[in-house]
Amino acid sequence: MSNRMQERITRTANPASSVVLTSQALPAAGAFTNQAATVLPRGTKRVAFWVKYTRGAAGGFPDLRVLWTNTLGTEGHETIVDRTLALTVAQPVASQLIYEEALLGPIPADASPIDYVIRFEVPAGTSAVRMIAAEKGVVATPGTIEIELGTDM
Repeated sequence: MSNRMQERITRTANPASSVVLTSQALPAAGAFTNQAATVLPRGTKRVAFWVKYTRGAAGGFPDLRVLWTNTLGTEGHETIVDRTLALTVAQPVASQLIYEEALLGPIPADASPIDYVIRFEVPAGTSAVRMIAAEKGVVATPGTIEIELGTDM
């Protein structure tokens, strides 16, 4: 087997992973974290954010947002399309609303940390990504969060 083939197998079998937000309390008053974006290796097709959240008070949970950066340096939110509008014969064209996607994390049952993973396909033309976080549940008592990023070619 050639060295190039072995390198490709190794990179595929062992995707890159890095901590992008070390374990820390979320900002006060529901403000978002503002860590730097992570430059993605060329050819990255999928990313996974590994999130560890510990509530600060009962009812606490995080608000997570994914921000993609294109090769020109423009940053934009992950979006969702509202496809609930029905088409009719009389009106065969319908407007569809686009929203910035907010991912509301699960509400922990107790003070134990919870771990979960959120996966995305990387949009074409993307050079970097980041996930920002804020306390959503009990903003007066923010929880702690840690975010790791894994990439897959």
